[in-house]
Amino acid sequence: MLMFWIGALILCILAITFIVWPLYGRGDISSLNRSKLNIELFHNRITELENSLEQAEINEGEFKELERELQLSLVSDTRSDLKSQSSISRLPFFAAAMVVVLSIFAFADFGLSMGSVGDFILSKEIGSTYHNAAGMQETMEKLERRLQQEPDNDDARFLLAQSWQSLAEYEKAAREFRYLVERYPLDSALAVRFAGALFLLDMQAFTPRVRLAISKALELNPHDIEMLELSAIDAFRQGNAEKASTLLRQALVYAEGSRADLLRQALSDLTNNKYDLTEVAKTSLSNERSLNILVELGAEVEANPEATVYVYARPFEGSTIPLALERLTIAQLPALITLKSDRVMIEGMGLNDFDLVQIVARISEKGIANASPEDYEVVSGAIDLKVEHSVFRLTISNRRG
Repeated sequence: MLMFWIGALILCILAITFIVWPLYGRGDISSLNRSKLNIELFHNRITELENSLEQAEINEGEFKELERELQLSLVSDTRSDLKSQSSISRLPFFAAAMVVVLSIFAFADFGLSMGSVGDFILSKEIGSTYHNAAGMQETMEKLERRLQQEPDNDDARFLLAQSWQSLAEYEKAAREFRYLVERYPLDSALAVRFAGALFLLDMQAFTPRVRLAISKALELNPHDIEMLELSAIDAFRQGNAEKASTLLRQALVYAEGSRADLLRQALSDLTNNKYDLTEVAKTSLSNERSLNILVELGAEVEANPEATVYVYARPFEGSTIPLALERLTIAQLPALITLKSDRVMIEGMGLNDFDLVQIVARISEKGIANASPEDYEVVSGAIDLKVEHSVFRLTISNRRG
């Protein structure tokens, strides 16, 4: 914020130097020239009257009367010049001052708030605090307060929705995108964002509301690559390889670079396995893996009953990406939950894709997905999914440190 006002001050100084001051100086010069001209005319006229008096064209009384009139005229012209000079000299400064005052009032938060300085600063804060849970939470609270003051600030709301989605807070992201979609029902980009947030919120399952959102997005923009890809995945999961291939080919027409390469690879895979897709889908459904977990809270843990509890499985000694995830609150503990292979976060990263996993239960009092040292967490040992298991018991009692 300080840099912004320093920049504004520098621009004001430049404006005074190159615009206001030359106008002021030009007014002084023109006024001085007029005064000199009036004095020269006065002296010339007096000289003419003296010549007329010497030649007896006028008498002494007439000479004095005309001389007095010339003096009064000179005084009157001088006063007019002074008034004109005063008004001219004040006008540029007054105009410049009004521009500064009106600009501040128009763009500042305490004025009309027409600008996006505050939004820009908040977006910079979000970028700088992305890996800092506490800082990120504080910035998000600032954004929410800004929206309370300016509920029609759609740019800030869009920034908030994007930020919630980047933090895996898909319910909050979907809520904000839904608000924007309702305000701008013909905006295809917003419709795509909303559909994507819903898809992630429903754990990448094609629920009726997800399908409806994707359908509406494609109605607004039939060429959107992301929505065509999601539709192809939906068709593939239903065993409709032909429809999936058609949708991927449609997306490939508009894709470029690495994304086009990925689509070509997906089409190649579909072509090579198209006769087995239905059977593969049936086999995967009959061989779904699951984990039953009893999550409890340690007696020494003091936390807000509304604090979020994340329970998820991840590859053992590998990627930290959840293979299956459930979210609940401390008030719901103890709880018996089931992690299933159909609740995948990313295609190809589910319980069916890894034989050795571990379970994590973590309390996030800030309610964000990014882990912080202040969070309470418990992590299981290695679990072999090729072997049948009963119920795993996890007790959350220690901080991550």
